[in-house]
Amino acid sequence: MLLQAFQTGHSRVPAGPFWLGVFVLWVAVLIWSSREHSKGKIEKALKRARQDLVDADYTWRDDSAYLLARAEETLARIVKKHPGHAQALHLLGATLTRQAMKAEVAAADLLFQSAETRYAQALAIDPTVPSLFVDRAGGLIRRSFLHSGESGVPYLAHAIALCEQRIHERPLDPQGHSTLGYALCAHASRMSNGHVQPVYQRAEGSFEVALKLRPDDTIRIALAFAWLRHARTLEPQDQEPLRSKVAEICGSVLERIPSHPRALLCRAYALFDLAKRGCSEATARLIAATSRQFDAAAESGRDVRELLEGRGVLLWAQALCCEGAESTRLLREAQERFVESESRMPRICTYNLACIHAQLGELEECRRWLEASLEPGVWVSREQMANERELQSVRECDWFRALLLK
Repeated sequence: MLLQAFQTGHSRVPAGPFWLGVFVLWVAVLIWSSREHSKGKIEKALKRARQDLVDADYTWRDDSAYLLARAEETLARIVKKHPGHAQALHLLGATLTRQAMKAEVAAADLLFQSAETRYAQALAIDPTVPSLFVDRAGGLIRRSFLHSGESGVPYLAHAIALCEQRIHERPLDPQGHSTLGYALCAHASRMSNGHVQPVYQRAEGSFEVALKLRPDDTIRIALAFAWLRHARTLEPQDQEPLRSKVAEICGSVLERIPSHPRALLCRAYALFDLAKRGCSEATARLIAATSRQFDAAAESGRDVRELLEGRGVLLWAQALCCEGAESTRLLREAQERFVESESRMPRICTYNLACIHAQLGELEECRRWLEASLEPGVWVSREQMANERELQSVRECDWFRALLLK
């Protein structure tokens, strides 16, 4: 009726084109509204997935597995419907990487491979996101930890190549330089002491460039860990300059942020190395002072895996300064912290646990943890493992000699 009235002369505008335009406009509004609604739903889902990833890093292994599975399901649904959504692909890669870090070795390798595929797809769509590059290279570095010795080198070589390409394209990007430092440190740990110095020096140089571009405590502590690992490959008389630098960096970070987990962990390992060389009264005082810092960090509610590992390392250092029953008690306490840390993130404290079981005379348990660690050839060189004082009780075992020769 309305159309008829319109056609009888109430307007000079032709009825057909007018109502066609109204209809087209109405359809366009519906499509826009639908897209905006869909976009809002996707953003909400991405936000929840991001939060699940953050929460998964700070919870127990079973709870973490649930959060990561939920994030994976959400992101896989988005990617299935929108295969060109770079952000969803990136987050899916990050989710698969975290699942791989907590999975058994065989399953972890496949998850890392799937994560690498997702990262590559996301980078092909949007190569400008810095965190996407970092996550892809980081996934390759972590995947190398599943393969000891030369078998892990191709993943590190790929990560190093990605970093070098990133630095060539964006020389002022600190993340390119710092990620290159991580990859080089991981590569150096697989090398014999006679060839490792230039690689550590290059890694340290990369971290120093990153610090100049962006002064950041995460990079400072990464540099301190590089110096600490480098020092272990040197003769005792040549270690002191690097160890002094480690103490200086840890001290400066902890002065500003007394509960910084990575800085406390780094200081604990530095003190452990110091105690191995001989536990003086000064070393004992430093260990006691750092123990109080760990207590304060725990009271502040910082419940992160690094604090568990660091407390275990510190108890281990204290055990080196004691004898008899007191030393055994401290070793047992350290063991408990390392086991709890393993429940959060597997394969991080396995070598430490092997050493402690050897010190306690529990040789079969030492073997079990040492085989699980995949050492030597991940973070511990053959030279270090062969000369490790804590492994003295198993040096003559056939299985230990076989591990050194693998």
